[in-house]
Amino acid sequence: MRTLIFKRKVKYLRLEVGLEGIKIIVPIGVEVNEKEIFEKYRRWIEKRIERLNEIKRIAEGLEIYKQENLYNLAEVFVDEISKILNVKPEKILFRKMKKRWGSCNYKKKILIFNKNLEYLPEELIKHIVIHEMCHLIVRNHNKEFWTLVSKLDPDFKEKRKILAGYMIKLNGLV
Repeated sequence: MRTLIFKRKVKYLRLEVGLEGIKIIVPIGVEVNEKEIFEKYRRWIEKRIERLNEIKRIAEGLEIYKQENLYNLAEVFVDEISKILNVKPEKILFRKMKKRWGSCNYKKKILIFNKNLEYLPEELIKHIVIHEMCHLIVRNHNKEFWTLVSKLDPDFKEKRKILAGYMIKLNGLV
């Protein structure tokens, strides 16, 4: 796997394992020894590469859908989850996103969904709606957030892997 080193305005060294290789993101002015970093984080890197390979295998077997009524479908799911959570967004938007399926503006209560959701099966679209709706209650991805998500979507962990597979597959397609 290719190694890329980036100097950025960050406080701490950060590692990322992705399709393009292993990124080492380093604070400006800090010198790094690539060999030392790989030795220190070897197990973590190996686990990430293993997970990435699993997601690539998942991606190979995925079917691409074409939801003709994505906006209506998302609104139906939002209404359904709103009744359960007793919270409703002020606005729902759709836009092209490269790395996310959705996002939530907690303060303004705005949900933003990736237009590429149209290529997913309905149960994954619903999962993303659940995820973003839960952010209207819990701002970040802490334990409380995942507990709330799991109450509405018990097999969310498996769906997250499948979504990662779709992200890989769609980036090659769309």
